[in-house]
Amino acid sequence: MVELQSMLRERLLCPSTIIIRDYRLDPINMLLCEELAPFRHLVPDIPRDAGEPVPLAVLTRDIIESANLSIKSIAFQHADAGYGENSVLNTNEIRERYPNGVSLTGPFIREAVIELDTACQGEDTPFSKLRSADLQLGQEAQLYWLHQIFYKAPELKTLKLALRTSEVQQLEAEMAVPKLTEFSLCALKISANDLLAMIASSKQSLTHITFKQVVLHQGSTWRKVLTSIANEYHALTSFALAIIREAKDGDPAVDFREVREEDVREQFRAGLELDSRGPPGNKRTTRLAYSGTDAGKVLEIIATLGYVPESLESGRRPT
Repeated sequence: MVELQSMLRERLLCPSTIIIRDYRLDPINMLLCEELAPFRHLVPDIPRDAGEPVPLAVLTRDIIESANLSIKSIAFQHADAGYGENSVLNTNEIRERYPNGVSLTGPFIREAVIELDTACQGEDTPFSKLRSADLQLGQEAQLYWLHQIFYKAPELKTLKLALRTSEVQQLEAEMAVPKLTEFSLCALKISANDLLAMIASSKQSLTHITFKQVVLHQGSTWRKVLTSIANEYHALTSFALAIIREAKDGDPAVDFREVREEDVREQFRAGLELDSRGPPGNKRTTRLAYSGTDAGKVLEIIATLGYVPESLESGRRPT
């Protein structure tokens, strides 16, 4: 690792893309992943759920910082792994029986894909040229990545953020927030103030938002957040909401079942998608999306009609 960092820092190696793969140490990976074949004899028995000695976010951070790389985009994602030549599942019998593969052929692998600005290496801070970030973060190095994104990435346009720890660490009030065009939050708990702070500088540029499995706490309400976005973000052209909650994780999601076609102007209806699920007579609408003109006006209607039911079985909570 030290040699690699030195080569990158001294420009002896000038890649346009770096891919860092993090294999969860599981016995099945040793059998299915050809890239691990040279190490099989060294680890005869790997305990299940052994965990990663160096989490992906930490390793990626160390490489970026030590080599002073200039980044255009970064994405943390799951990688697919097919049959290895020596895999126990790479047999004629298995292929004939399961022509489309079996679930065990895709072991858990996470990877970081980093696209570099090769013309600006070493000339500025690593994140000054960053335009796109798709981050799935655990507790490890979470504060580092949030700091880079919201304080040191003025050119950032697209941000997708998911936190496996479920709760975002406290953000300072004065952030050098980039002017985003697309913003997505997934699988985290956050206050309304922190959420709106993340997009505070994007009121004239933000065209799309996605909130999926996001829980508002500290007394925050989605009606306040969505109404604020609807009224202040005039460039908005599309949005998507899925299973958003208030307060506790176990509470029912905000329900939009009372949204009717007549509530939305006729010229906007074609762009609205309502996903209703549940038994007849008690279908819940916790997922919806809109794409089209005047997205702000449609979002304001959605915000007004959405409500938190008292339970999964109940209808509208009395006001």
